[in-house]
Amino acid sequence: MKAAALLLLSALVGSAFAATGIDVSQLFSTSDWSCVSSYGYTFAIIRCYCSTGHTDSNCAQSIRNAKAAGIQYVDVYIFPCPTCGSSGASQVQATVDYVANNGVASSVGQYWLGT
Repeated sequence: MKAAALLLLSALVGSAFAATGIDVSQLFSTSDWSCVSSYGYTFAIIRCYCSTGHTDSNCAQSIRNAKAAGIQYVDVYIFPCPTCGSSGASQVQATVDYVANNGVASSVGQYWLGT
């Protein structure tokens, strides 16, 4: 009985702190993000480095648009390019620099590494 109660409690606590999110790899307008938000999404993960070896030029604007539409949690992800001639560390640094140079660093929670 105690085990069942503990299992139920852990399931309820876990779902209480969950965020429903969306992964985007294209420019989303504020209107797009407002639509996403209206369906209860509170989390966005936006591509910021492409597998072709460069930062995604739409990333900063998608971050701004997501925040303007009320998306609470915004993270970015990096698809590294192991054959592009630059190290993984330099690709991560390029992403961090891009986010900072475009004035959206304070809007980003975490940086994710894709595979």
